[in-house]
Amino acid sequence: MNRELANVYKGDITLSSDARWIHARGAQPSHWYILRREFEVCDEQTVLSFGACHYAEAYINGKLAMRFCERAYLFDIKYKCADISALVKQGKNTLVIIMDRVFDENRMHDVIMQINCGEKTVLVSDECFRTAEYTPLCAGANFFVEGPEKPEIFEARDDIFAPAFESGFDDSSWENAECASDEAVNYTFDRVSQDKNEMQTNIPVFAKRYVSFEKSA
Repeated sequence: MNRELANVYKGDITLSSDARWIHARGAQPSHWYILRREFEVCDEQTVLSFGACHYAEAYINGKLAMRFCERAYLFDIKYKCADISALVKQGKNTLVIIMDRVFDENRMHDVIMQINCGEKTVLVSDECFRTAEYTPLCAGANFFVEGPEKPEIFEARDDIFAPAFESGFDDSSWENAECASDEAVNYTFDRVSQDKNEMQTNIPVFAKRYVSFEKSA
C-alpha cells in the first residue's frame, strides 16, 4: 500500500453548489461500499476536494490519494483539498472511493467531493457516481481500534473489484449513487468549511522492547 498521500492544497477552494453528499443506495450499517466515477482533465493543476462524515479513502487511477477521517464538529464539517496532478493523466481518469456506512441521526450524509482542473470544475459528487457493496472488506470490519467485536477482515484471494480502480471498467451492473439531500449544506451542518491541515500520518510504530507481560482477569 502506498503510504505517500497526495499533498494538501493550501489555496482556497469552495465546493460547487452542484456538489452533493452522496451514499450507496440502500446502504446498510457497518457495511463497506465502493463509489466510482471517470473524469477527464486538461494540462493544468488538478485538485481533489473531499469530505466524509466517517472513514473513507480516495483513489486516483488505482493510487491512494487521500485517507479521510477528519476531526470536526457536525455543525462545522470539514473537507480537505489535495493536489492530485501527479496522479492524473491526459484522457480518462478514474476516481474511486472506499467508505463505510454509519447510521446516526446526526450523521445522515456520507461523502462529498469535487475535482478542479485549473479554473474548471470537472467532477462533482452527484447521482452519476456508480456504487456497489465492497465485499472484500467484511461487514463490521473497522479501521479503528475498537475492540475484538469489530476486527478488520479483508478477503484478498479473489478481489473482483481490482479492475474497477482503472479506466474502462464496466460498472453498468452497479447502481447509481443516492443524494442525501438537495443541498450541499442542509440542516445537519451549519457550515461546511475547508481544512488546510496536513494529512493524518500512516506511519506504523512498533514497540522497541517489552518490559513484561502479566496475566490479568
